[in-house]
Amino acid sequence: MTCMRSTALTSVFTVFSQPIINKVKPQLLKTHFLPLMEKLKKKAAMVVAEEDHLKAEARGDMSEAELLILDEFTTLARDLYAFYPLLIRFVDYNR
Repeated sequence: MTCMRSTALTSVFTVFSQPIINKVKPQLLKTHFLPLMEKLKKKAAMVVAEEDHLKAEARGDMSEAELLILDEFTTLARDLYAFYPLLIRFVDYNR
């Protein structure tokens, strides 16, 4: 199922993002891509810090806290999965 979903997403990305990426200017890197990368970096650091804090406490029933961290990691992975193909296409186009 995951392979089929990623193949479908790749084909949708290729078809619908191509016109968008072809019309952008290099300034988009500074105004949009870099700030978004910084936000993703901060989010990743925050999630890792929360996980480390949870490991340090290690008392009682932590299943709810673990589920919250798992949900944050899932959201982070989804955001990265959506962002990096656009960035790669942008960099390739603006070489």
